[in-house]
Amino acid sequence: MRALAFVAVVSAVAAAAEPEDYSPTGSVSSQGRVATFSADRVVSPTANLSRRADGSWAGTLGARAIDVAVTRDALRGVDVNLTVTRTKGRTAFEGLVAQRPFRLELTEGRIEVRWGQSVQQYVREKDGAWRTLSMATPYGLALEGQAAEPSPPEPQLVLAFIANTVGR
Repeated sequence: MRALAFVAVVSAVAAAAEPEDYSPTGSVSSQGRVATFSADRVVSPTANLSRRADGSWAGTLGARAIDVAVTRDALRGVDVNLTVTRTKGRTAFEGLVAQRPFRLELTEGRIEVRWGQSVQQYVREKDGAWRTLSMATPYGLALEGQAAEPSPPEPQLVLAFIANTVGR
């Protein structure tokens, strides 16, 4: 009888933990990793983040719990403290992620990702492909779907880059 009750509880927990339908609308492939996103999810092998009704994001990134409030000028919360600056043709997210300096700078033809001492720089080729300038890694960058649009959804894009960079 106890074994049957245990099986029922385990089955209920497993069913509750199964992900709902997820249809990504964009992806960021960098540093040999892929993070996908939709309007309300960011998913990678090491990240599972969901947007709440109030616009904040929560979930896990690596072994860390993440809880982030999003405003026009910042992403702030547990383990993420980024300021967003926008100038003509440039958007930068800069601050701390997992207690280490983080910076993501985006322009039409260049992307730079810094986390701690690690720096990844990419330039857009004439054919639209991204080429790495960094000698530290052989990996390139691919932005697909909404990530490749001129105005991608910012929280999802920066969280996908964070998942590829930090979520190891």
